[in-house]
Amino acid sequence: MDYQVIGAVLGALFFISGGLATLYKFMSTIRKEREEENEKILKTAKEYVDTKTDALESELAHQKDMHEGKIVELSKKIEELREEMRRHHSQLVNLLTKMVDKE
Repeated sequence: MDYQVIGAVLGALFFISGGLATLYKFMSTIRKEREEENEKILKTAKEYVDTKTDALESELAHQKDMHEGKIVELSKKIEELREEMRRHHSQLVNLLTKMVDKE
């Protein structure tokens, strides 16, 4: 066997394994950077969604309070109108009673 051929083959194997190790490190570094970037984007998106959700919940609570206030106000007005109708009805009944009594 020729020792020069064996040496060349071993050298080529070491060279190829070194290249593969470098390539593996490079791919690992890229994967790690991509994961870090994805985590950063996910965190930013979560903060954005949380902010929007808080704003919408606040707006919803405000609208709910406004509608409840309007309902209370309308309920009071309806009750006032009922009382006014009762008074008018009583007055009309009294007027009609007086008119019937006069005749």
